[in-house]
Amino acid sequence: MIQKNEGPCSVQNCDTKIGRFRKFTSLAYEKAQKMGTYTSYAYLTVGQQICHKHYLSIVEPNRNQKLKALTSIDIDKENVRENSIEINKENITCGNNYIIVHFFIV
Repeated sequence: MIQKNEGPCSVQNCDTKIGRFRKFTSLAYEKAQKMGTYTSYAYLTVGQQICHKHYLSIVEPNRNQKLKALTSIDIDKENVRENSIEINKENITCGNNYIIVHFFIV
């Protein structure tokens, strides 16, 4: 039989007694260290239970954050030279973790 996570939250000064709780697993520990959030909660150990709100803020702080859309590029017109590269929306490709600027030398 699987033990249900029913709290309480192991984060200091957390009063959450009802709601969703998560177990602080070894994978959660690794993610928190990778994200740099574990240093603020170094007293937590694998196997403890934490509320869902703290789980998201410690283990997955970047969850549901989307990359900002590339809407414009500021160019210092005074420093543009005669043989400069023109950058506009047509020659830019955006991915999840990258931006590619396509250009041709004429």
